[in-house]
Amino acid sequence: MKIAIVTDSTAYLTKEETDKYNITVVPIPVIIDGREYNEGIDLTTTEFYDKLKNSQAFPSTSQPPIGEMIDLYNSLADKGYDTVISIHLASTI
Repeated sequence: MKIAIVTDSTAYLTKEETDKYNITVVPIPVIIDGREYNEGIDLTTTEFYDKLKNSQAFPSTSQPPIGEMIDLYNSLADKGYDTVISIHLASTI
């Protein structure tokens, strides 16, 4: 059995942690003043707080596009993973 672990950027794992435990992290879309950023990719934590100070409205988040998740799971299957444990926040948290 080959198990893949997937989570999203709300886990705030370090590169060292993701490398050590072979965890795949999916960026969460963050919308600030109508512009969408992928957390951890085109928006760092420092940039987020800088933008938050100057934002007209409170930022919101979205879920990753379902197509990207399907592509990720298919890619993991192609790499020989037969089980995926995918850990994410619920919308009610």
